[in-house]
Amino acid sequence: MEVPDGVKLIGYANDLAVIVIGKSEEDLRERAEEAPRLVGAWMGDNGLSLAPEKSEAVLLVGRRTIRGMSVCMEDRMIETREAVRYLRVDFQRNLRVAEQVKRVVRKAKMVVGALIRLLPNVGGPRTSKRRVLCNVVHGILLYGAEVWIDGYRIQKHRQMLLGVQRTMLLRVCCPYRMVSGEALCVLAGVPPLDLLAEECLQEWKRRKNERVRESSLAPSITCKEKARKDLMQAWCERWRQTEKAAWTRRLIPNLTEWVGRGHGEVNHYTSQVLTGHGSFGAYLKRIGKIECLVCGCCEEEVEEDAELAIFYCHR
Repeated sequence: MEVPDGVKLIGYANDLAVIVIGKSEEDLRERAEEAPRLVGAWMGDNGLSLAPEKSEAVLLVGRRTIRGMSVCMEDRMIETREAVRYLRVDFQRNLRVAEQVKRVVRKAKMVVGALIRLLPNVGGPRTSKRRVLCNVVHGILLYGAEVWIDGYRIQKHRQMLLGVQRTMLLRVCCPYRMVSGEALCVLAGVPPLDLLAEECLQEWKRRKNERVRESSLAPSITCKEKARKDLMQAWCERWRQTEKAAWTRRLIPNLTEWVGRGHGEVNHYTSQVLTGHGSFGAYLKRIGKIECLVCGCCEEEVEEDAELAIFYCHR
């Protein structure tokens, strides 16, 4: 249907969002009242009706200080709110995403808490099956990420989101809890959450720019492949530059080959070898589990770390 300049309609199922842009408060109010009137007339002609009592309004003004306003819809005044939720995404007046991040993190933590009870640290499902359950958590943390991507770019919010992913990854590859998040992502073959969010954004932008139709599968696959290629490049660069997980990076220098391998599962025991955090004398002394370093093989005091145990000890 035709709408005035500065007005855009976005419909999904039985929800309708009316986006109104105005240079002044009077201009904004006039367009905000004209658009629902036109929509109501169209719905009336098609045997439908608006529900003013279920309608909400918010002023998206960023840091500008503008007082609230009211909009008339079918003889009902709708006052603007500080935030509204549309398709499970919170839109705040100041365009910040703090509440969205907190709500998503709370929901994801509940799901993680339920899933980890099904995944023992020793035994249980294989890593490949655990990754499938990890994708359930990612689905919650990445829903609508194209809209609130800034939440992943702010350090405080990124740490909250990555913290939830880290908790889940601990049950994917079953290592000791002191393993860094960077090493966990590599062992599990799961990219960091902030890079996954950027991948969603880049894929969406490419689809929008190429005007891909839903019925055309080939272009959408191309967009997804390009976004995944960019993600792997960014992940490899981050892995090379990280100062953490030195032992894991020494064993797995080529991230692309490791993630793309078609064999091998990581479990509680192999993760100890690949991270250096495990039943090695040097590590056990560092965390206060033993007092002296004595090799269980030759009974001599020696710095028994993962390198010594795997490559040099004759056991």
